[in-house]
Amino acid sequence: MVNPLHRLRRFWRAGAQRAQYYCLLLLSFVFGATGASWPWQQTSAPEFLRAVVPKIAEALMIAPIIALMVDEAAKRKLLREFANDISSNIIGRHLPVSMREAVREYQSVSVIRRKWNVTYTITEIAGLAGYVKVHTHSEWELENCLEKSQACPFRFAVEKSWFPEVGETEITRFGLEDPYGVESFDYHKGDKELRPTLEEGDLVVTGKPIALPPKPHAPFKCWVECVEVYRSDYSTPYVAASPVERLTVRVRYPEGRFKIGLQLSFDDSTNSPLHSAGEVLWELSKPMLVGHSFFTTWSRTDRDQSTSVAGERSEGIGRRNIVALDRPAPHAPSG
Repeated sequence: MVNPLHRLRRFWRAGAQRAQYYCLLLLSFVFGATGASWPWQQTSAPEFLRAVVPKIAEALMIAPIIALMVDEAAKRKLLREFANDISSNIIGRHLPVSMREAVREYQSVSVIRRKWNVTYTITEIAGLAGYVKVHTHSEWELENCLEKSQACPFRFAVEKSWFPEVGETEITRFGLEDPYGVESFDYHKGDKELRPTLEEGDLVVTGKPIALPPKPHAPFKCWVECVEVYRSDYSTPYVAASPVERLTVRVRYPEGRFKIGLQLSFDDSTNSPLHSAGEVLWELSKPMLVGHSFFTTWSRTDRDQSTSVAGERSEGIGRRNIVALDRPAPHAPSG
């Protein structure tokens, strides 16, 4: 057991040393101010002393001020480095060392999405009861959490159509609102700047590098839109590539024709959705971390028209869940 008197003596010794340090700074300032204001030119001291002593006195007066400023900055820097160094070990102290490194990677993420709103609009395709067309509108606010500017790849990727005989996947809009008016743009389908390319054989991709200023800064608003063809019983997953503080998922659909659902990988339940005619809205209060995902699902309420594609739907969902975390899951936007 630690002796309380020993703790008290150690505390008193540290306080006495600190008081001694500040007394020396105060004495240095007093002597310096006195020496700098003394009328040396009117004394009989040698010319050398009359020239040098006032400068030494000025230095003695300025030194304590600089020492206090440097001391405060050094303490803040030391505390910040100390906190960064031990934070992952504190949070993951019960985990193996290899897993603590993974925790450290989570904490080193420096670009986040403050708000992310995803809107799916499901429409039926005339004459094709087994398929639907889905328009996705995704918008979010990017924020740099570092105290220095950094480059950020603004990228959108979506898997090419699995049913090209019914319709091709199209990226129809890609935009950014720079609050400082430097990098704002809004490309639409048909603009020469919006030229999606095919990457890795199955991803339709468009992107543009942007620079985020140091914090604090006004949020950068981003938006993307795409159109895809799905089976009429399907799901769209999204695996987060950056942390999301607040997520809103809205689905618009033909009223009475579909059943809509939402599943989360990071929570057992979702907030009660808001229902209105032909629309359902989820507002999630729990943040998404890198690797978390949500699944928006839909199925026709007329089961006779969709039983023929049930097996294909299951096969598709299995394939769609094996996507790398640094890019979107199939049919999902990426910032």
